[in-house]
Amino acid sequence: MATKKGICILCQQEKELNLEHVPPQGVGNKGGKNTLTRDLEDFLSWDFSGKSLPREIKRQPKENVYYTLCIECNSKLGGAYVKHYVDFVKENKEFLYRIKNVKNGKNSILTHSINNVNPLRVAKEIVAMFFV
Repeated sequence: MATKKGICILCQQEKELNLEHVPPQGVGNKGGKNTLTRDLEDFLSWDFSGKSLPREIKRQPKENVYYTLCIECNSKLGGAYVKHYVDFVKENKEFLYRIKNVKNGKNSILTHSINNVNPLRVAKEIVAMFFV
């Protein structure tokens, strides 16, 4: 596992920082696609009125990863929230596929439930991703 020394954004201590995937790998952040990663301030300043993306946008053929959390904090967040978020995303992805099949006449029954997902833990993982 790749690490580097720095200040953890959660515990604010100088430690070895873990390579953090945002969003988690379990929802498809595994690389192999062109991914746009830049600062929010850069994004807000660009003019998107043209047909193509601004030239300043550089695409990278790798996953979104950052060194922001120490190993301990990353383990705490991962153990408490990531599984719930991944389950939530997978259930909703399957629901969207069922909607597509209903529209294409392949299925006439459409139900959706997130009974096996803790919504508070999903929300906490989403908030945590904003700080990474």
